[in-house]
Amino acid sequence: MNNDLQFTKCPICSSEGNIKILYKNLIGNKSILECPKCSIQYLYPYPTESELNEIYSEGYVAWGIGNEDTFSQMKKAKFRKLLKYTAKYCNKGNLLDFGCGPGYLMEEAKKIGFNVYGAEFGEYAANIAKNKFGEDKIFVGNIENCKFQDNFFDIVIMSDLLEHIVNPISSLKKVNAILKNTVNSNGGGIV
Repeated sequence: MNNDLQFTKCPICSSEGNIKILYKNLIGNKSILECPKCSIQYLYPYPTESELNEIYSEGYVAWGIGNEDTFSQMKKAKFRKLLKYTAKYCNKGNLLDFGCGPGYLMEEAKKIGFNVYGAEFGEYAANIAKNKFGEDKIFVGNIENCKFQDNFFDIVIMSDLLEHIVNPISSLKKVNAILKNTVNSNGGGIV
């Protein structure tokens, strides 16, 4: 089996050389690929919006929504560690969890003082987050269509997300627009 794809272009860095097949036909005809230049791992062929709607349906989220189940506790522990790291650079302000699911990261960020917002493609998970944080805090749909104000967020977190969205470059451009220009003396923001 050939483990390289000669003609697949990386969706992040646009590298066109020898994209590595990590898992062939893992989900139907979709494989997990890795770019040798930027190391992003992503699903290919890219999922359509219809496929994403199916993936992020009630069944995807329902088994992980209980506050005390193992899955949610593991996710919250992971997010506490991530937030501890980001606090070195920014420990307050507006935080967007892009791909927020039912809001586990938002729960942990709110505990330490962030003003939290979420964006979620899956309507079922977004409704759970809306019940926790309010309608005005959660955007449902593609991030490119969100109504968040430019230069509003101090931190945007995209955990386990970039590798399987329909248009990652467009999404990153939107994140760049809504992220504040500077967070610390070094300039830039945190993504």
